[in-house]
Amino acid sequence: MALRSLAEEPTQLYVTVGAPTDDIYEATTRPLMRGAFEMLKETLSLLKNFSCPTVFRITSARGLNMVKPEEYAKLCLSSEPTYIEIKGAMSVGYGIRSGRMDYENMPTMREVEEFAGEISKMTGYNEMGKDENSRVLLLSRLRKPIRFKWA
Repeated sequence: MALRSLAEEPTQLYVTVGAPTDDIYEATTRPLMRGAFEMLKETLSLLKNFSCPTVFRITSARGLNMVKPEEYAKLCLSSEPTYIEIKGAMSVGYGIRSGRMDYENMPTMREVEEFAGEISKMTGYNEMGKDENSRVLLLSRLRKPIRFKWA
């Protein structure tokens, strides 16, 4: 696994979590490798070993993976990320051209907030910020965000 063999830590580490369970992961992401969800869970298990900020990112799509917040919460709690970022999927680029999603899969900001709220209640991560234009909401257990200072 690539994360285990890094020569040095990155300044921050994002892991995109496409679904909360193996069956939803298979249907939503259509992985090319067998056991991809298990590999994702193994990757998530490494997050707590990094000293840099880590981000558990959910790109949420209505009717596809905005389900089972309790399963996302379990994955979050086991990986102990610095942040949980819930981003509403936007029907642009590859997603729309490939036919994998359509405009009806784009959640509203209110739906993103409600979904994030459910995950927040189950994890103890609190809202730290949001951007309505991007339909993204950030959760953390920190009191204030980490600001990186260049050397």
